[in-house]
Amino acid sequence: MTSHLKHLSLCLLSILVLPVLAKPAAIAANTVCELGNCSSPGTLSSGGSVGGTQNFTYTFADGDTYYVTTTYSATDTPITMNFSVDGIYTGNNGNSSAPSVAGDTLTVEFLQDFAYTGSSSATGTSTATLIEQGNAPGSYSEAELYFDGQGVGLMGPNYGPAPSVGTAGPTTINNLGNPVDGNFSFTLYFAPGTSPTAAPVPEPASLKLLIAAMLLAVPVTAYRMRRTGV
Repeated sequence: MTSHLKHLSLCLLSILVLPVLAKPAAIAANTVCELGNCSSPGTLSSGGSVGGTQNFTYTFADGDTYYVTTTYSATDTPITMNFSVDGIYTGNNGNSSAPSVAGDTLTVEFLQDFAYTGSSSATGTSTATLIEQGNAPGSYSEAELYFDGQGVGLMGPNYGPAPSVGTAGPTTINNLGNPVDGNFSFTLYFAPGTSPTAAPVPEPASLKLLIAAMLLAVPVTAYRMRRTGV
């Protein structure tokens, strides 16, 4: 009887705790959902916040495999989005010394909805630090921030090897709804022949996009990006 009651208590605890721990953020890689509900990530309420890390492996049809690490955070009132992505080529079909077979484009998105009661129009700017560390010529990284499907502007591409700071805007974003759909999208392109062993820092053959942030000032209704550091 004691064991049965304990089991029921644990079940009840799980039912009660899971909704509290549920987070609205979502992460997608080439439209494959890696975290949360990417078709409906949920709405962050006024004063709310979310954050965490999500790591995963993505394999292309030709066997090229990448290990992706992400760090994300967001707040509402003021609205901010922060996202860091690191994509590492690890080999092909289990062969950790094989170069990449083809050019691989990996688009990683941080999806977040925000409660919003400000003006239906706002101006937006964005900033991102882009670093290309792949070893095959032609590899690059770029990023763009979207609200309700409207891009603030493309940052990049950066072909490296030196890092570059990309900026976009000010751009007018119209017809903002409630909630506002936020999408921080990073694109990492690995050119054919990328080697998994040629770039020792910080990881072999990696493309990295460093943390950037977005601030929506309310009720001024102006989007402003700031670099938060890495």
